[in-house]
Amino acid sequence: MSRRRRLTAFTLIELLVVITIIAILVSLLLPAVQNAREAARRLECRSNLKNVAMAFVAYENVKGHFPPGRLDCDGSSACGPGNNNLSALALILPHIEQESLFDSMDDGIPVGSGDPAVWYAIPANQAFVKTPIKVYLCPSDPSPVYNTDDGGREMATASFAMCMGSLGPSDSANGHKYDNNGMFFYRKTFARANIRDGLSNTIFLGEALGAHPQFPSGSRNMWAVGLRLQEGLRSAANPLNSRPDFGQTWGAANTGRNGAFISAHGGGASFAFGDGHVVFLDENIGFFAYKAMATRAGGEVYSLTE
Repeated sequence: MSRRRRLTAFTLIELLVVITIIAILVSLLLPAVQNAREAARRLECRSNLKNVAMAFVAYENVKGHFPPGRLDCDGSSACGPGNNNLSALALILPHIEQESLFDSMDDGIPVGSGDPAVWYAIPANQAFVKTPIKVYLCPSDPSPVYNTDDGGREMATASFAMCMGSLGPSDSANGHKYDNNGMFFYRKTFARANIRDGLSNTIFLGEALGAHPQFPSGSRNMWAVGLRLQEGLRSAANPLNSRPDFGQTWGAANTGRNGAFISAHGGGASFAFGDGHVVFLDENIGFFAYKAMATRAGGEVYSLTE
């Protein structure tokens, strides 16, 4: 006897049920995948931050002091001729395996020139400031690779900035950029002996978006130059992860320049201390404790719950 085989197929209702089940499973798995990716990005970000911090340590081992946050200070008579605005992130390039890039820079400035445009006009320096540095970037930072300064000069962005201290926009006009209580600001340098709070208790670097999405020009961050409360230099004068137009602000109204450290990670930001260790600080950290970590010799006694 021959057997007759009955052909079966999904009905439209059954097909819709299967599609719905698959959609539910995808919606359940997607957050887990996204969280795993963000965890990997945060780990890479912390690793880059640590490498940069250790480059500062290596610089100090060679020079006997840590680099200044900014090499010059506005070309004023107190600083001597010339003004190339170079940041400490530019000065430590030989210690992050970027010695050839460092050597490509032309740091010769005509005597008597206090205009940074003179330095930027040199073709070699234009290429220098436009070079992206991978170790200076956080993979979670959505900022563009390039941004422009007040003079319209295009430069590569960075996701990290140095800590000037706890003084910010409202502290003695320009005093916070020439004589702050942290590690990095205009021209001055410090040795280990000057860090009386201890390397492990003093913030060296923290996260800072290359350009805040709402204030891309006001809150920019480029690695090659140092500019108070902006390029390469931030402070703890305003709370962590606060909007650039929040609290104390610097410059013209509504430009979004409060100099706050800010990251693309939810809930806080990573910071590297003077001994190279990296900590993720909650954005709700006590303000006194946060500011105390930013000073080099404040002698504060604090706990993270304050």
